[in-house]
Formats: sequence, C-alpha cells, structure tokens
Amino acid sequence: MSQQDAFAEAVFFFEGAEIAAEMHYAEFEAHCEAMLECRGELARHLEARGFEIQPPAGHFILAKHPAHTGDTLHDALLSRGVAVRLFPGGLTDPYIRITVPPRAEIDAFVEVLDDLLAAESPARQEPEGDPGGRTE
Repeated sequence: MSQQDAFAEAVFFFEGAEIAAEMHYAEFEAHCEAMLECRGELARHLEARGFEIQPPAGHFILAKHPAHTGDTLHDALLSRGVAVRLFPGGLTDPYIRITVPPRAEIDAFVEVLDDLLAAESPARQEPEGDPGGRTE
C-alpha cells in the first residue's frame, strides 16, 4: 500500500469514528452520568463504614480503612468474589482500588463488605448482666 493510500484510509477511518461518536454522544453522556451517580453512592457507603477515600476523578475509588491493611482487604474481598486492585508500596500501600460497579451491583458489594468488616472486627463485649445492656 502506498503512503498516499494509507493516509486516505486513515482519514476515512477517523471520519467514520467521528460520525459514530457524534451519533452515540447522548448515550455516552448518559453512561458517564450514571457512573458518577454510582461513584457517589459507593463513596457514601464506604465513608459510612469508616473508609477514608481519596477524591475520585475516574471510574474507581481509592479507599483505605483504619482497622484493616490494604493487603487484608484486598485478599478478603478477592476471596469473596470482588475484584479489587492493590498498589503496594509508598503512598498507595494502605489503599485498595475499587472499580465503580453498575447500580445493580452496589448493594451486593456493600453486603459483601459488611460481612467482611463484621468477620474481621474484634468481638464486641456485652456488658455484664443482661445481654441487652439493661441493669436492674
């Protein structure tokens, strides 16, 4: 193929890509908006469970928990079928990277996270006497 033919083919490809992008822009915008809403919801769930999160700017959240190392969270979530990433070393060591799930999967993620945190937390001591904490 000559250089001129290769250039013409590339121009044709990029013009087609531009047309396709324009045709699907509204769909792309809707997808981005949904991801931002899910990211906000996920961040609220994490913060409510004691996680510190870095200000998100993409389709994932960097989060750390004061009672658990990044390694512990990473391994425990993976063993429960949740795909997360770990970036050991330096400033990112205590953090896990959680990709923002679709809305339909957030509740399942939160349920797994709650089970993990309950299983990994120290046993709570009931006050002596009545197990409900009432005194006579």
